Amino acid sequence: MLRSVVGKSRKDRARGVEVFDVRVAGEDLVVISIPSDARALRDGLTRAEREITSGTLAGHSTAAIARLRGRSQRTIANQLASIYRKLGVSSRAELAARLFGEDDV
Repeated sequence: MLRSVVGKSRKDRARGVEVFDVRVAGEDLVVISIPSDARALRDGLTRAEREITSGTLAGHSTAAIARLRGRSQRTIANQLASIYRKLGVSSRAELAARLFGEDDV
């Protein structure tokens, strides 16, 4: 449950991305809102891959995503590998940059 906002949202209006700094259960978190029509999400990702991508961008570990989805960590790791392959990236940082339209990471 969201308890308080730790600052204002930052928005990249050109790309439709919004970033919120929030505090949840005493932890400072960053929440990223990406429109469902974001470029990379249209690039042939399945619904499951889009959900895993969202979890990854939210900062969840592979284990946490596996728990949330009721799948094994190996399944999530395989799906992440598929996402990376489809989007031409090799890390979580590159994935985030790709979704935000940064081509030179």
